[in-house]
Amino acid sequence: VRASFHFTTPDKMRQFAVAASAYFDDLRWGRRVGPGITPPETLIYPSELRYKEWYNTHNRYTYNLKTEFVQVINKRLVAALSPELVIQRGLLATPFHRVYFTNDSVRVENFPNKKTRIPLGARVRYFAGAKTIVKANYNFYSDNFGITAHTVDLEVAVKVSAQVTLSPFVRGYTQTASKYFKPYGQHDPSARYYSSDYDHSAFQAVKAGFGFRWAPFNYISKQGIF
Repeated sequence: VRASFHFTTPDKMRQFAVAASAYFDDLRWGRRVGPGITPPETLIYPSELRYKEWYNTHNRYTYNLKTEFVQVINKRLVAALSPELVIQRGLLATPFHRVYFTNDSVRVENFPNKKTRIPLGARVRYFAGAKTIVKANYNFYSDNFGITAHTVDLEVAVKVSAQVTLSPFVRGYTQTASKYFKPYGQHDPSARYYSSDYDHSAFQAVKAGFGFRWAPFNYISKQGIF
């Protein structure tokens, strides 16, 4: 389910957009498509932990509200801000993830059934000249599971010719660990919530690269061939 609204001021200098969406997920497996279609049947647990049902729900509900503000500052510079709010309810753990404890016991990953996420994005586009565009992005993320993350992207697109564009870029990312994360075998057996999924661990990453775009039809169309 999704609804959105978009507004641009008469002078074309500002834009505002808001979008609301809702997702209703059933995490059970077993659905068969074709003749004799069957509904989903069960959650999939690790083979040695299938002796009982670990959760009392199989549904996940996600509600998202995203807004965006775009401002044309001058003929070379455009900036945008994108605050967002995501609320999740229901089964938020991954049923087939094992967690090992200090006493050598094994359980299925467990999280609270409520989660609030706050992403915030900011971007700037600067037209440095007829052949160069500088693109800068910053993204912030925080949730009530204890994860805080920052992402910075910088890209410079240089138009070498009508057909060729070169785009060197660099991206940096840092994330704190969830308060429910511990590595293999380090969880206390008395803990109520626990995960050893490294998606919830602390980590940092830096990525650099080089983009190449070749658009020969730009030249052909300008010559009037098409």
